[in-house]
Amino acid sequence: MTPTEIKAALKELDGSIGNRGICGVRVSLYTKEPLAGSISCNSLGISIDVEADEWAELFAKLRSAWAKARADGERGLIKKMALAIIRLTEERGECTDQMLRVEFGAGDVTAFMDRAVEMADKMATNGPFAVRRVLQSNAA
Repeated sequence: MTPTEIKAALKELDGSIGNRGICGVRVSLYTKEPLAGSISCNSLGISIDVEADEWAELFAKLRSAWAKARADGERGLIKKMALAIIRLTEERGECTDQMLRVEFGAGDVTAFMDRAVEMADKMATNGPFAVRRVLQSNAA
């Protein structure tokens, strides 16, 4: 791969991660293979490191590892959000998207709230749960 092709592949990978994390590639003397790549996504608790001999192989490994880790990370985040919905409903009598944004990123609340509500309903015997949408946003 040429440097321009490497940059394009890196941009494509970064686009699939979105604003949740960062990715990078490097040539290294200190890894088993000469090429190394990493993805870090704090909101999902993901840290990926892969190595390869060739650039195409490195990007294939990064994409594959990201797809699996993202699915696992999203399931974990949805479960945490479902538990927060149950807790907030019990403590305050209701749960709003605004309350969830205190504990979770606004983008994660938007992306996963509905699935978390479904999971909360399945997890708790005193459902159904709901999240009341508040029109005004907070500073989060």
